Amino acid sequence: VIVSHYWLSGLVGDELSARWGLPHITSFHTLAEVKRRARPGEVEIPARATSERQIARNVDRIIAWSEHERNLLAELYGADKDRILIIPPGVDTKMFRPHDKLQSRRKLGLPKDGKILMYVGRVDRLKGIEILIQAVAGMEDEDDVTLLIIGGTDTDPERHRLKDVVTRLGITERVRFLPSVKQDILPSYYSAADVCVFPSYYESFGLAALESMACGTPVVASRVGGLPSIIREGETGYLIPT
Repeated sequence: VIVSHYWLSGLVGDELSARWGLPHITSFHTLAEVKRRARPGEVEIPARATSERQIARNVDRIIAWSEHERNLLAELYGADKDRILIIPPGVDTKMFRPHDKLQSRRKLGLPKDGKILMYVGRVDRLKGIEILIQAVAGMEDEDDVTLLIIGGTDTDPERHRLKDVVTRLGITERVRFLPSVKQDILPSYYSAADVCVFPSYYESFGLAALESMACGTPVVASRVGGLPSIIREGETGYLIPT
């Protein structure tokens, strides 16, 4: 059996499957055609959508993370629904579990008082982080709010752009940019936050949202992609229109 993930490995798997006659199973990480439709101006390698379409039609099985992704694969790429299995990702609940909020804040050097909003994930325009920054800037009467943006590195162009946005809006004292955090440290950050926010233009699933909820921290997220399949409206979080 050949197992592939992402379109480049899928192309290799497609070729090897044809050559050796082995079954080919694949999954996708955010479809190029969906990204293009989700946010105006989104740029992708032209060959990606074409290659994804070829792979989706040729493989023996596709693992989709949600019913939403399954439908998109069929509608946009012509994949056979009968060959698409829905297997959602999961989190290790022994690791991702609630911790004491004050102890977590003390451990991480975060303010013990006030509200902490947090974003965790790739620093990418598709993630809609600027929407969150603008929302914090609009909280003029909430001067005790701290926003943590966790992900990426100092060399990321998008991170530099977002820092410029924060400076322009005059909220540098209320926003902290942190690099990617190791898995065993993330539960402390989730537990320290009052709410995690994911204002994405599109999410194929939303694993960070699931991690947050496993740690007992509610989520506010865009009503897009696979996020509605994991967030219980009014119980574990809130979904907002894009």
